[in-house]
Amino acid sequence: MQQSQQRRPGAPIVTGLSPKEGNPGTQITIRGENLGTDPSDLAALFICNTDCLVSAKWKSSSKIVARLGQAKRGPGDVVIVTHSGGRGNSEVKFRVFIEEVSPLQESSVWVDETHTVPGRNVVRAMPEVSETDDMLGLRVDPQKKMDQATLSRMFPEGSGNRRMESFSPAWYLLENHKYTKLDDLRRGINHLRHEAEKEKKTSKDVHKANLFALISCVDALHQLYTRVEEEKKTRGWPLTTTLAVKIDEAKGTADRLFKDVLGRKDRADATRNALSVLTRFKFIFFLAESIEENMTKGEYATILNDYTRAKALFKDSEVPLFKEVKEVLDRKMVRFKGQIREKLMNVPTTFEEQSKLIKYLKALEPESDPAWECITAYHVWLEDILWELQGKHYEAALDEHKQHREGLFPVESANAQRQQFVTELLGILTDKLQSFWKLSQSYSNASDEKYLEKQDGVNQMMINTINVSSWLMLNALVPNALPKKISEQYKDQFVKWPEIPSKVQLRHLFFALHALRTSIKSLLEFQFTQDHVQPLVELCMTLRLQTVGQLIGQTSDAIVALAERENWKTDVAGNQSKTSLPDMYESEINEILPQLKTVLAYHCFPGETDLFSRDVCRQFTQNHILGMITSIKDCYDRLLNLNPSQHRPNHLRTATSHVASSSLDDSASISSANEDSQIRPMSRVPLDVQAPSSRKFLIAICNLEYVLNHSLPLVCKRLNDNGVKFAEVILEKAKQKLATARQNLIAKYLGIKQAPLVSLVEGASYDLCPLDDDVSYFIKEFIMCIVFVQAELLQLAPALVRQIVAQVVETAIEKLIATLVEKPVMGRPAATQVVVDLTALEEALQQFLSIPTRKTFSTIRARLMEKLNEEQFRNSMYAFHHTMAIAIQSLNSGSENSETFEALESSRV
Repeated sequence: MQQSQQRRPGAPIVTGLSPKEGNPGTQITIRGENLGTDPSDLAALFICNTDCLVSAKWKSSSKIVARLGQAKRGPGDVVIVTHSGGRGNSEVKFRVFIEEVSPLQESSVWVDETHTVPGRNVVRAMPEVSETDDMLGLRVDPQKKMDQATLSRMFPEGSGNRRMESFSPAWYLLENHKYTKLDDLRRGINHLRHEAEKEKKTSKDVHKANLFALISCVDALHQLYTRVEEEKKTRGWPLTTTLAVKIDEAKGTADRLFKDVLGRKDRADATRNALSVLTRFKFIFFLAESIEENMTKGEYATILNDYTRAKALFKDSEVPLFKEVKEVLDRKMVRFKGQIREKLMNVPTTFEEQSKLIKYLKALEPESDPAWECITAYHVWLEDILWELQGKHYEAALDEHKQHREGLFPVESANAQRQQFVTELLGILTDKLQSFWKLSQSYSNASDEKYLEKQDGVNQMMINTINVSSWLMLNALVPNALPKKISEQYKDQFVKWPEIPSKVQLRHLFFALHALRTSIKSLLEFQFTQDHVQPLVELCMTLRLQTVGQLIGQTSDAIVALAERENWKTDVAGNQSKTSLPDMYESEINEILPQLKTVLAYHCFPGETDLFSRDVCRQFTQNHILGMITSIKDCYDRLLNLNPSQHRPNHLRTATSHVASSSLDDSASISSANEDSQIRPMSRVPLDVQAPSSRKFLIAICNLEYVLNHSLPLVCKRLNDNGVKFAEVILEKAKQKLATARQNLIAKYLGIKQAPLVSLVEGASYDLCPLDDDVSYFIKEFIMCIVFVQAELLQLAPALVRQIVAQVVETAIEKLIATLVEKPVMGRPAATQVVVDLTALEEALQQFLSIPTRKTFSTIRARLMEKLNEEQFRNSMYAFHHTMAIAIQSLNSGSENSETFEALESSRV
């Protein structure tokens, strides 16, 4: 158990070094974590790739002392390997530097200067700005230094570097101390004198430290001087006279002995020299053949190097043979230049290959501009490739369209050519434009003056290429959005793609939008400017608008198509009745919200702007979203056949069967009011345009009420959460439109309910009164119709009972009053019957009669009171109360329930 609790130490980590730099042999203190448990745990120690384990001294698990070995110059890691933790890593680096004796530094030993000869390597390689120490010991402000170009013109032969032989004090003072005060300069002179005295003292200290070596040198010089004096006294002066005589004698004797041998040697040397010359210039005679071989192999650098070498060697030669060879080589090089230029213009070639070819042509023709020629050729080639790509995919799309019409092509894979076209086009654009950009940048680095002159041309080429690609994509995806000016400019170059269904087109738009955004991001990451990719950004804006239009348009069609799924089965939600259609309406809108959010998003996509930031785009988007939200109105117009001209009949049905089936549903039996009317002839009407039942109208009113109160706020809130701005404005406009649609449906419903009652009242007559003392039969029929209307409203829309029933009653009563005015009552029985009927109506419908109507009833009764038969009146009212008690009670209780529902509804709102 104890062993399981012990953990294996981690890998060694070096966190600190002291010192952080030094020369070989420096003692280094290493600090860190997990540097071993004891000295035996230390397996290896490498500092700057040098094994230092031998000199390492382990102090603790966080400290090790070691001495640096013969490491190379530069920074390096400190790597520690332990048995317990394995190989570690280092968070800091150690820098190794090797001290060298400078040319102006005194040394007591001989310094090997074969690699550091003063004035050849070190001084020439030293930049003018490499000095950081000021000679006068003053602070130098880099911002106030004098311009080097100005100083070079003032001192053509001078330099400000005190280590150079051409050092000029005036240069140095103007460069570093042009604005220095006189007192500071005096203080600097004192500092310079102090430094000179310090150097003298340093030299004196060096002499003291190396006194033995100096004395040995003096002794050696003294011995040499003594020996020379002795030779001078004994052998004369100069000392080499005797030696010269002996050498001349030896030479004369040798010439006599080896004259023939030396002659043959001279001739042999001459022959060897001739062969050597022939061998040395052998390549010039085989260079023409070598150029042909290297051209075949593509080794252009070798050709250029050999030709440059030959030209340098023989450009001033007057030898006829060499002149003839040069003429042959010149003809070969003309052909060589033509081949390079042809290969450069016949793109595609890689950027590296293009750079090499441009460099070769520039070396052969310094006055030419091959880079610009390559840029223009690349631009033309790239645009040709884009047009050829359109043609290739257009032909494939036509084949697919033909096979699809013939049923030979799978539906899932049909119409895929547009997506492939967009993918390949954006791939070519992203890849080749980057190559074009590299080429233009290399051109700017090679010749800045020419690039500044032609920079506008390069930018225009890039913008033209991007414009062409944008128009090609727009023509493939949304041809109607292509500007008319562009269509006329390119005429027949734009193909007419086969038509595709709207759903497939929407899928293509989403795919193209995603691919286009990725390409724009890639181009911007490659340091393209916003002006360069602006055509693609505008294309992206157009695709976003088209996608929004297509997406919302399809959703609107789907909402209208919900009419086919309406089953008219109601359910109670709160105090309202509704069917499943409002829920399906919400679901259709909720399904597109993620896609709509993706299209409207712009923060994560560089260069794009908010669709609602532009007035035209905002108006376009708001109108489409408003149309989608209010498309439920069109759904109910379709359900209730409110626009019959928009529907084609699919089969016919007789009118009598329609009347028979709808009369029971609408307003009970009113046949008694029309007993004397003639039977209408048989007629055939379209089934799609037959009048819907009043119950369907009432359900539609309830559904619209639910949408107004519940669905619209939720939908607009979700739209706002998914990037749709100004959702409050859309909500208010949608409420106004749907409220108007709801009022129109209520008016239609009132018309359906008022029609039988108006017909009933218009047919009323008091020429024949009832045989028994009772109210008129049409009054009973009238009251029962109102009871049925109230029952239907209480079942589906309790909150609308008072509003609708009151309007139905008022309209029918107005018609009854008008009938009584048009047909004066004659005789006492008729007058009594009118009073009985009006009193019965007032008592039964007292909850729905207005005050003016009551006053009118009272006026009519007062005018007929002289002819009233009181006994008949009492008997009739008694019979009315007895036979119609349930109907009267139903009307009164229904009115109370409607008031309760209205109070609940008002409190909820």
